[in-house]
Amino acid sequence: MPIASDEMGNNHPPPAPSSGQFRTDDRVAYRSWMSDNLRWDSLTLRDGDIVISAPPKCGTTWTQRLISLVIFDGPQLPAPMHLVSPWLDLTARPVQEVAAALDAQPHRRFIKTHTPLDGLVLEDRVTYIGVGRDPRDAAVSMLMDQHRMRALHEVLGPPGERFAPPGLDFDGEFSPLDVMRRWLEGPNVPTEGVASLATILHHFATFWDRRRQPNVAMFHYADYRADLVGELLRLGSVLGIELGPDRAAELAEHATLDAMRAHADALAPAATRGVLPGHQPRTEAPFFRAGGRGQWHDIFTAAEHRRYGERAAELAGNLGGPEFLDWAHRGRGDRRGPVGRGSPDGHPSWVSLVDQRQPALGRAGAARGRHRDFGTVEVRRHVDPAPGVAAGLRWTAVAGAAGRGFAMAG
Repeated sequence: MPIASDEMGNNHPPPAPSSGQFRTDDRVAYRSWMSDNLRWDSLTLRDGDIVISAPPKCGTTWTQRLISLVIFDGPQLPAPMHLVSPWLDLTARPVQEVAAALDAQPHRRFIKTHTPLDGLVLEDRVTYIGVGRDPRDAAVSMLMDQHRMRALHEVLGPPGERFAPPGLDFDGEFSPLDVMRRWLEGPNVPTEGVASLATILHHFATFWDRRRQPNVAMFHYADYRADLVGELLRLGSVLGIELGPDRAAELAEHATLDAMRAHADALAPAATRGVLPGHQPRTEAPFFRAGGRGQWHDIFTAAEHRRYGERAAELAGNLGGPEFLDWAHRGRGDRRGPVGRGSPDGHPSWVSLVDQRQPALGRAGAARGRHRDFGTVEVRRHVDPAPGVAAGLRWTAVAGAAGRGFAMAG
């Protein structure tokens, strides 16, 4: 059943398909060597189900932990997180096995996916949680995870097809700066086959377009870092589970990055276990890394900072505009009220985060030449048209046993 129209009577259908996309019913199909959203057809959704959707490295596991604390009213899990809250789209396990395990769960289910909202089965009785993060931080985190992605690709990738893994793995042929440049200029087509700034923002936008629906809510990595207790309270409210401030503070202690790192074997998405022959890591703790912000400063040059602002503004113009771009990088920040569940957004300026170490021009002060220190943003009011994909890199649509995807060539 499609999600109903919002309180103003506005329907938000998924965007029209483009090259690399095709529809099954009213969904966009996101199919690659690692992930296939049509696997959702094997699962019967039930009342109260929770779907957590985010691009890779944007806080999916953190959100799973927060939801588990609310559902189970404590830190104990009945099984490791990747079994309690599986990534249903992942092709590493037979879908019948995953669906049967979910069907057997007696508790309220919460399921992980990296599929955008326009590729999911949408039902009014299901709550859809979208999670965001500054795309540059997500890109750096993907870069740090490239060895695990390469190992998975060697096992799961279709023979004879050089698919780029869903992280930023380019087989070690390029420097980190080269990889980030290709991520920045990567394809606009939002398939799971290749990660790029465009695909991350597209994923966020599928939730932004439906953020006023009563069963859609948006959370952000930056808000978790700024006010974990407050976000846990908000999450409980979204899920219809009452938490007092004191209890929320107690539960939040189990969802800090340090606490999750200490229990990484139970919480981290053990995607390599049982998939790679002989791969049984001693610990999954490195998965969490530092959980930091702004590490892209060590990679970007001034030219990349400028280009990022241009590219982000270009993409946002076709997605959700200035307020959307602001949320994508900062979350709710100091705004009041939740994003989603029908509340107002409450932030008038459009911003593109470019260099966190420099003061930014405020919207009102820009015309007068004065600076207003936003701390994290630079306002760009006019943006030159963006050039095409970086020279020397071609993206070719391919079709394989798993459906359409994108292969890197040349």
